[in-house]
Amino acid sequence: MVADSDPFAALSFIAGPALMTNAASLLLLGTINRYGRALDRARLLATQITGAGVDSGERAFLSRQLRAAELRVLLIVRSLTVFYAAIGTFGLGTMTYLIGATLLAGTAGERVASVIMLGASTLGVLCLIFGSAALAYESRLSYRILRDEAELALRRAAAAERG
Repeated sequence: MVADSDPFAALSFIAGPALMTNAASLLLLGTINRYGRALDRARLLATQITGAGVDSGERAFLSRQLRAAELRVLLIVRSLTVFYAAIGTFGLGTMTYLIGATLLAGTAGERVASVIMLGASTLGVLCLIFGSAALAYESRLSYRILRDEAELALRRAAAAERG
C-alpha cells in the first residue's frame, strides 16, 4: 500500500478520507439544523389545522402544506442517514488503510485492505452525492411551500381590505 520510497504516501491516502469525513460532518451539522426547523414547521401546521376559526378552504390549504412539510422531514431524515453512513464509511476506509499499511504490509492482506478502503471511500462519496441531491430537492420543496404561504397571506390581506 505504501511506497517504500515515499514516507508521506500513507499520509496522502489518509488525508483524502479525512477531508471527506470533515465535509460529511459539515453537511450533517447543517442538515440537523434544517431537521429541527422542518419539525417545528410541521408541528405548527398540525396545530393550525385543528385551530378554531379555520375555514374549510384554509384547512385544505394547511393540509397540503402539512403533507409537503412531512415530505421535507422525510427527505431530511434520509439525508441525515446517508451523511452518517458517509462518515462511517470514510472512517472504515481510513482504518482499513492504516491496518493495511502497518500490520498487513507486504502480505496478501494488504491488497484486500486496499480494495476495502477503495470500496468504503466510494460508498462514502455516493452517500454524500445522494444526501446532497435530496437536500437540493428539499430546498426546492421548501421554496414552493414559502411561495404558497405568501399567496395565502396576500389573499388574506386583500380580503381584509375588502371588508
